Amino acid sequence: MYRSADAVEWELLGEVDAGLPDFGFMWECPDLFEIDGKTVLLFSPQGLEPEGDRYHNIYQTGYVIADDFRMDELKLAHDGFQELDAGFDFYATQTAESPDGRRILTAWMGLPEIEYPTDSEDWAHCLTLPRELSLKDGKLMQQPVRELVALRKTKTVSDAGLLSETKRFGRDGANCYELQLELTFPASADQAPVTLDLCEDAANDKRFRITLDPSAKKITIDRSRCGIPFAEDFGTTRSLAVEQMEKVKLQIFVDISSIEIFVNDGEATFTSRVFPEAGETGLSLAAGSTIDYSLDLWELA
Repeated sequence: MYRSADAVEWELLGEVDAGLPDFGFMWECPDLFEIDGKTVLLFSPQGLEPEGDRYHNIYQTGYVIADDFRMDELKLAHDGFQELDAGFDFYATQTAESPDGRRILTAWMGLPEIEYPTDSEDWAHCLTLPRELSLKDGKLMQQPVRELVALRKTKTVSDAGLLSETKRFGRDGANCYELQLELTFPASADQAPVTLDLCEDAANDKRFRITLDPSAKKITIDRSRCGIPFAEDFGTTRSLAVEQMEKVKLQIFVDISSIEIFVNDGEATFTSRVFPEAGETGLSLAAGSTIDYSLDLWELA
């Protein structure tokens, strides 16, 4: 860590002890900041082995939270590393403080050493939407910044009610929209999974599928049937355990080659690149048992 009074002359203070020995072979993009009275170290470790549903990308991004950070000791005492995103393509985060004091994060929506379909066109990756960070129950919450509401154009889908089958929603627009889905599962031990299919071409069995399984308390994304395949050596599904699933809210931003999913107002996120082909613009919701739902969709500028 270095210190400077003028950002020209710098003094080396020493190496920060983050309390994570033998944690990969390299850490990239460290970012140390304070939020809600806590100190957060955000970084991208390389060389972690998969553990259950975690660490399945080639490299990871996550954080530790410390109650205090003393500059004279350069030590971070924390309760362990937490992965920040559960999707396929999220790396190299950076944050900044907005003029009104919000901590805003952006990430590279891509990964090193992975071949993407656009490489042949000399185009590499993109950035995530900016996200506002906050702390809740010892976790970093990520929510899309409020300014993104200005991108909404026409609301082309607004539907609610009970569902116990497959429902397809008619829309003519391209894959450039914001979707909000709220689900309420019945108080029953026999709760069937619900699937939401984005970028769907039902005639050709193509889609990006989100499965919400209340019995397992897991959300799983699957891009194996979506568009041009890539990075399949690292798997085509990602799963995340969710503490409660009686009610679930998803806020989803779909763009031409990306899908960003915010779970329960930022409790978790899935960030992924996708490359749908012509005709893969459909949308459907399917329930194996009766659920209560509401779904709203805005086309985006």
